[in-house]
Amino acid sequence: MRAVVLVLIATLSIFPTDGMAQRTPSPALRAVFVSEALGGVVGAAIGYLALSQTIPGCLGEHDLVSCQEGVPGPAVAGAAALATAGVVIVGRSRGTNPSVVGAAIGSIAGSVAAVGLDYLIRREMRAEQGLATATFTVSLSQGLLAAATSRLFSNMRRTSH
Repeated sequence: MRAVVLVLIATLSIFPTDGMAQRTPSPALRAVFVSEALGGVVGAAIGYLALSQTIPGCLGEHDLVSCQEGVPGPAVAGAAALATAGVVIVGRSRGTNPSVVGAAIGSIAGSVAAVGLDYLIRREMRAEQGLATATFTVSLSQGLLAAATSRLFSNMRRTSH
């Protein structure tokens, strides 16, 4: 029951309020975010897949918690580093002026979100999670949050000048 409530709250939080609806982003801004997010998602997926295969603790059930050897754990930390790199490389190649600090902070926050989602899926929903699902969880949470905070920091930097 708690899992259903958490998923419902998370779903409702993505719908805009009246004040937010008036400030919809331009198509160009959406394209910038989507391109940086794709770079982050692909980078995180490559990092998690590569490192989870080389860490003995990750060869079992492929859940994020078993891959934790210290905090945040090598597989998740590697995915965070490559998510940051993906956002920055794609952003710079498209001339979007991404924030390296913002992308790094977002990918770290994405690591925490990924571990939380993994716990929710495994413990609360009692669902099994294989390598593909774990990779999907890590790459989406890290890639999207890295791109979002990169855009946020980049916009803050631009408006402060």
